[in-house]
Amino acid sequence: MKPTNPLLVNGPTVNRAFARDALPPGSEVKNTEPSSSTARTGACRTRTRLSVGYEQQLGPTLSVSADFVHAFGRDQFMSFDQNAGLRTTTSRTAPIIRPDPNFVGQVLVRENLGQTDYDALMMQVEKR
Repeated sequence: MKPTNPLLVNGPTVNRAFARDALPPGSEVKNTEPSSSTARTGACRTRTRLSVGYEQQLGPTLSVSADFVHAFGRDQFMSFDQNAGLRTTTSRTAPIIRPDPNFVGQVLVRENLGQTDYDALMMQVEKR
């Protein structure tokens, strides 16, 4: 079965004549892919992990241990859409209206504003 797309009608190669007629030199086409950029805040992302543990032997064949783990990240990247679209109705097929019509899709800006925190207590009883 051969492709039905007009650019690929004659097989696995591109129909250059159709492409030339559809998009002549100098024609402008809007980019429909999301655009992104990174804000220059000068901050560096950091991640740090700390752990403290204790182990105690109870008799000749039994031991217990406990470890506390704390991990945190600062100045993590977060993406913000500067051209967030709104649907005209609540229907999932309703058209999307964007504040800047020059961009068809999202315009994402990444900024160093995110923070993460993680705490864990790990306990173990071991019989040897």
